[in-house]
Amino acid sequence: MKNATPGLTWLIEHILPRGELTVMQGPLHVGRSLLLLDWALCSATGKSWFGHLVHPGSVAFCSTEKLQDLGQRARAWYTTYQADIDLPVQHTPISFFELEALSEENYLVASEQLVEEIKDMQDPPSLIILDVEGTNERQARVLAYRLWQYFGATVLLTSSDSSRDDILKLVPSGYKDEQEFLLHFPGTYGTSALQLRLQSVARPGKDFPPSHIIECSDQQTA
Repeated sequence: MKNATPGLTWLIEHILPRGELTVMQGPLHVGRSLLLLDWALCSATGKSWFGHLVHPGSVAFCSTEKLQDLGQRARAWYTTYQADIDLPVQHTPISFFELEALSEENYLVASEQLVEEIKDMQDPPSLIILDVEGTNERQARVLAYRLWQYFGATVLLTSSDSSRDDILKLVPSGYKDEQEFLLHFPGTYGTSALQLRLQSVARPGKDFPPSHIIECSDQQTA
């Protein structure tokens, strides 16, 4: 696949930019959380993702889901792909963090606690995922920006479909990249395939525009 943005390096080749702040935007119940977990585990193990090379490294997966549920999904992933990876489960550099829904009241305490917990990881993370459903999106974007500044890692934040216009308003028109890619892959995560689009590119600035937006939708409604 031709690189439409030659100035980028990739954590997941032609999918997820390396060392950048990225927002994954899309409606609920299309498989975003499972896709994010797949990316996280591929990044932690170095397993390629549908033929796309992955730059391996330590991963912090932060979610408003229960750790027990994430652990069950991770174990199922290992059971499926154990023949494709060299690392045993106990040596895989991925840490899971359970977040409460962010609000104006608890944001400062929650963000301080999360930074300290990530700092305690054995290796600095190369990928931080914030899968934060049902939370204050403005506070979540500020938290993502802070983590990106502090750790210099790839930071990937989920966002609901309703906030799409608000996100796009943050991207200066002069920075939009009109070259987009679409990726279709088998419906591993649900009844229909997902469609991904790396939509816009912009460098973070004082008004906190996201660096990149990945649109995620099921193929039937794309």
